[in-house]
Amino acid sequence: MLLTNPFHLLGLPADATAKERSERESRIRAYLEVGKPLEFGEQDVVLGAKRNAGNVNQAIKSMQAADARMGSGFFWFTRSGMLDEQALGLLAEDKLDQCREVLNKLEGREPTSGYFSSVMNLGTFRMLEALLVRDVAGFISGLNIKMKALGAVEESVLLEWACSIGDEISSSDIDKVLSHFEPAFESVRKEAERYGLKVSPSDWTGALKAGGSRFGSMEEAMASGPRAKVMEAISMCTKAREEKAFAATVAADAMLEMAGPAMEELRAVLYPDHVVVCSLGDAMAKELLECAVVHWNCAQEEERETESTINESLRLVQEAKQWADGVAVLDRAEKHAATLNRMRSRFHCPGCRERMDKKVIRSVSMYSPSASTGWNSFRYQHLDLKLSMCGRCGTRERVERIIYWLLFIVPLSLMTEGGWFGLYFTISILLATRLDQAFLWPIRAIELVAGSTRKKVLKQDPRYQELKAQGWGFMKPNS
Repeated sequence: MLLTNPFHLLGLPADATAKERSERESRIRAYLEVGKPLEFGEQDVVLGAKRNAGNVNQAIKSMQAADARMGSGFFWFTRSGMLDEQALGLLAEDKLDQCREVLNKLEGREPTSGYFSSVMNLGTFRMLEALLVRDVAGFISGLNIKMKALGAVEESVLLEWACSIGDEISSSDIDKVLSHFEPAFESVRKEAERYGLKVSPSDWTGALKAGGSRFGSMEEAMASGPRAKVMEAISMCTKAREEKAFAATVAADAMLEMAGPAMEELRAVLYPDHVVVCSLGDAMAKELLECAVVHWNCAQEEERETESTINESLRLVQEAKQWADGVAVLDRAEKHAATLNRMRSRFHCPGCRERMDKKVIRSVSMYSPSASTGWNSFRYQHLDLKLSMCGRCGTRERVERIIYWLLFIVPLSLMTEGGWFGLYFTISILLATRLDQAFLWPIRAIELVAGSTRKKVLKQDPRYQELKAQGWGFMKPNS
């Protein structure tokens, strides 16, 4: 639409008359017959033009329809403005610096009837020049100038300018004129991509927004493509998950690969808080959560529950949290993440956080708060918590308990009459008494102060945390 613009190939301004187009067509045919170079002298902008018999003949055919001329004319030079004759003359002489200086005087000028064509030419010149040197910033600058002019110009001025490019029928009302602009804009996007110009979706959207309310429908049209792609990705993932549950993670990854870029483009075209963006984000998050659950259920059914399977499900849950917007979906993702983290903790020692290859089980008794059932009569509940830890922490915990016992036994034996008999008597009493009775309160106190291995493991046990919050303790109530 710029380097391959039919007007560019024919060496004509976009508002050339029917007579000028006919004369140029005859001239081109004569040049082709004798093998003369396709250069046309005055008013011929040859900036980046690559003319040959094939593309010139194609350009001649495309110029027969007024609709095609109008679409091409939006992104080429016209000559109805006050500075156009001077600027186009400098371009024909390949005096780019002087032309740029003339056109830059129009920066920020209102697109009135006398200057609208010239302002549009400034935008075209910047886009064309930027495309040749792969300058994204210059390209977007030129596009924004054109879009602002098209959005701000009076309707009567725009229709008159459009009529000079097309005809009275194709420019009879503003809606018809803008309907020709939409495919032209899309052609410019494709041309920029074809020539390696990496323009972001937000830049294209920003240009449309610069045009104001006249181009609101185009923003919605640009959003329809990525929206359809996201919906298709979600549908394909759901179908693959239902058909092959064991491949749920593969289906989820494929959905992210397909829908992720489309969602980013949708956010740029609309805006991050748009209802369409939020609803599609929630739909993606829900599907990711379903894939995470299915993956974990398959692992359990096939008895291949490992830390890696939990990590895979947890990865999908984290992805879901990034895409989710609704409170309900976010809460569901948080609950899934908490559950998976608890399950993953079974594969690591709570004491040292290392992977638990060898598991050691320790039992800890806990009692519920007492409830009075009458005079001097109480009722309580009792259970034994099973603590899991690695072999190294199990050995450390056993050594710590021996030290704690010694710290309690030795002082007590020294206070007991009879010397060695007192030591023997104290040890006998302790060994004959259940470890969860009142005799252990000094050991529990030492453990709390010293921060033992058992205490570290207890702090990581969810069942212990739950019982502790309910008031349960290690001591039998009223003993």
